[in-house]
Amino acid sequence: MTRFLALCGSKRKNSLNKKLLIDIEQNLSDEHTFEIYDEIYDFPLFHSGIEYEDYPKIIKEYIAKLDKSDHIVMAIPEYIRGVPATLKNAIEWLLASNILYKKPVSFKVSSARGDACYDNLITFLKFLNPKLHEDGMLLLSGGKRLRDENGQFFYTETNNKLQNFVQHLEQN
Repeated sequence: MTRFLALCGSKRKNSLNKKLLIDIEQNLSDEHTFEIYDEIYDFPLFHSGIEYEDYPKIIKEYIAKLDKSDHIVMAIPEYIRGVPATLKNAIEWLLASNILYKKPVSFKVSSARGDACYDNLITFLKFLNPKLHEDGMLLLSGGKRLRDENGQFFYTETNNKLQNFVQHLEQN
């Protein structure tokens, strides 16, 4: 059984990224657990002058959840050609730890463009040395990320990419 912890970079009520995390959860086999963790929006801003023993309770709980999970999944929109501040802040709180060291991390960026966010996220994550795999990094940009009124993607290619992403999660 793999324990997944999912972080969403958007808190919008009808977020496409949140819907994608729900799709992933519904498509994973029952032998896995998948928790969508939304508390990153309540995190205080990171600053490097704070020692671990002085971290706020919410940050210590976040680090404990990451530690107990087997695989981290992120769903991210691109904001001003980069990673949303809430998610970047959540990543920065991990700088003093080795919590992501060799831990599998998968992500998908879904945005009008998304390429800059995708590249930035890889750069940020490499500082924490997680286990990244090409099949666990997905970029859905432009119309390929959009759905019809029934929640189905307009492009079959997007469904296929999402299924490949889920298959990667099942195997890693």
